[in-house]
Amino acid sequence: MKIAICTPVHGDPKLVYTRSLVHMCVATERAGKAWPLMFEYLTASGPNLAAARTDLVKAARQIGAEWILWIDADQMFPQDTMLRLIARKERVVGANYIARDGSRLPTARDLASRPLATTPDKAGTHLVEPCGALGLGLVLMDIKVFDEIEAPWFDTGWDAAGAPVSESAFFFARLRAANIPVHVDHGLSAKTGHVAEQVLTHEGALQERIREGAVRSRVTGAAAPTQDPPA
Repeated sequence: MKIAICTPVHGDPKLVYTRSLVHMCVATERAGKAWPLMFEYLTASGPNLAAARTDLVKAARQIGAEWILWIDADQMFPQDTMLRLIARKERVVGANYIARDGSRLPTARDLASRPLATTPDKAGTHLVEPCGALGLGLVLMDIKVFDEIEAPWFDTGWDAAGAPVSESAFFFARLRAANIPVHVDHGLSAKTGHVAEQVLTHEGALQERIREGAVRSRVTGAAAPTQDPPA
């Protein structure tokens, strides 16, 4: 098994990303001595994420990679990330992390395109759940999916309502059109962080929503939420 770790870079990689990457590579190398696992690290730099990801897929093909592990340079993740995702044996599987746009919403979407929460129950049982889309910040995928989806693989634009569409949303729409299943690993998701001015985690986002709900309840008289709505 040969995996290309692919990181598009715009600006400087975050310190926690670099530390997480080193720890993951060391842990994977140690575990991989018992079975045929190889990995190489590829980067592409530039402000156009769609072009950078396209270049990385082409580079991964050139080195004979069978899988791509996308890791953005603003992610925090555990050292067993690669081994955990390989063990899931899914064609496309990754982490659900908190968006850093201020919404504190998860980047994963369910099969009806609604935000998909990583709850303590899901994380505690290490649930791997089918979903409609993920962010591309931490995803393992079979490189053959790029033979099965329509080009361009990545692009940006606007939807029918005039809202912006990211290169990751565009890509997962291509997967859905090709009936390629996508899964989210909630156990891994609970251990990831998305770096903004602070590390954003699911637990922190939940507590912030609870605090905001408590403030609104004092103003409006409505009951404050005690947990995330059902996913």
